[in-house]
Amino acid sequence: MLIDSHFHPVIMQEKGLNMTAIFSEMQRMDTKYAIAIATHPTEIQIIKNICNTQPYIYYASGIYPSFCTENYDIILEELENQLSTEKILAIGEIGLDYYHNYGTKEKQKKLFKKQLLLAEKHRKPVILHIRDSFEDVFICLKEAKLSSGGIAHCFSGNYKQAKTLLDMGFYISFAGNITYKNNTYLTDVLKKIPQDRILIETDSPFLSPLPVRGKPNTPLNTAYIMDFISDKLKIKRTSIETQIINNFKTLFKL
Repeated sequence: MLIDSHFHPVIMQEKGLNMTAIFSEMQRMDTKYAIAIATHPTEIQIIKNICNTQPYIYYASGIYPSFCTENYDIILEELENQLSTEKILAIGEIGLDYYHNYGTKEKQKKLFKKQLLLAEKHRKPVILHIRDSFEDVFICLKEAKLSSGGIAHCFSGNYKQAKTLLDMGFYISFAGNITYKNNTYLTDVLKKIPQDRILIETDSPFLSPLPVRGKPNTPLNTAYIMDFISDKLKIKRTSIETQIINNFKTLFKL
């Protein structure tokens, strides 16, 4: 069984990946759930056109930090209108990215806070993008007092940061970078957090896990991440699969 809580079909298609073949293999490998991510509300219809025959694929729509310099009031209206769509499970990916030069920190925070307000208004979980910005993300989340939590996507922090997110009702999602030899600190986080708060993702087409690092990533590679987690936690593969699928269903009330 497979599950992928975060992949980008638009970017995958732009990179020339054969989505029809990938979806066929995902079905063959008994994919239970996957979330196709829109980093801008205008992507949603494109994503639906790519994924519309796949009943196990759900969607998340949000405004990525790179759009913080736009006049985004109209975009926020479009995002809010989408939230009544049955298969849009979350607002995301949204957050703060201080690694890249996206406008200013203040502009990023303003956009992030507006989307957190939408999330609370509609009782939707959020999917967080956090890069070199944990402390400011924590401040924004504490102000928002979200009731539905969400996912810390592609987690790259330490256990203290993970614990802060867990205490706010978030699930910690691990991507292919947990398998990299220089990222043993992520394995330490994995071992310390409750198993009922773990999710996995590929962030396709990025962050391919070992042993396929360097190649374009696809949701099929969640199998490698699942094997890695099973090995490090010393739990049977079938047991951790069942746990992670149940975690996903609990978060999204499926």
